Amino acid sequence: MAKRLNPRQEKFVREYVKTGNGTQAYAKAGYSASTKPQKSGAGGSATNAASRLLASDSVKDAIVAHRLRTMTRHDYTIDTILNELEDGRQLARATAQPSAAVSASIGKARLLGMIVDRKESGAPGEFAALDTVKAILEAARKELGNEAVIALARLVGEPVTIEATPEPSGEDE
Repeated sequence: MAKRLNPRQEKFVREYVKTGNGTQAYAKAGYSASTKPQKSGAGGSATNAASRLLASDSVKDAIVAHRLRTMTRHDYTIDTILNELEDGRQLARATAQPSAAVSASIGKARLLGMIVDRKESGAPGEFAALDTVKAILEAARKELGNEAVIALARLVGEPVTIEATPEPSGEDE
C-alpha cells in the first residue's frame, strides 16, 4: 500500500500534473536543486531527484488520482474526447482539409491504443547481448518498471517474480 504524501510531495504532484515536467515541478514544490551526490552514487540534480519521486509508487498513485479527479470534475472522458475528434474530423472533411481529417483520425486511434508512440532507449545493440528471456525481462524492469515487465512476461508466457523496490525516503523527496 502506498504511503501518504507529505505537503511538498503533494505540491510536486499538482505541479507535475499541470506541466508534465518533473524538474520544473520539483523546483516549484520547493525542493532545492542540490548537486551533491546521493548515497547510491547517483547525481543529486533536480532532474534526478524528480525522477526518483516520479518512480515512487505513492507519487505515481497520487498523479493518477489527481488526473482522475480532474477528468471527473470536468466530465472529460475518452468518449467525450472521441466525440470531439470525430466532430473535428467531419468538419475537416466537409471543408476539404484532408490533413486535418487525418490528424483527427490519428488522434482517435492513439486514444484507443491502436497507435502507440515508441521511443528508443539505450545504446544501439544494448539488448543484443541478452540471450535469455530472464535477462531481457530484468533489463526491461530496470528501464520500464515492474508493471511493464509483468505485462511483457504474460505476453511471452514467462513466470515472473517482482521484488519490491524501495521508495525514496526522507522529507526532501
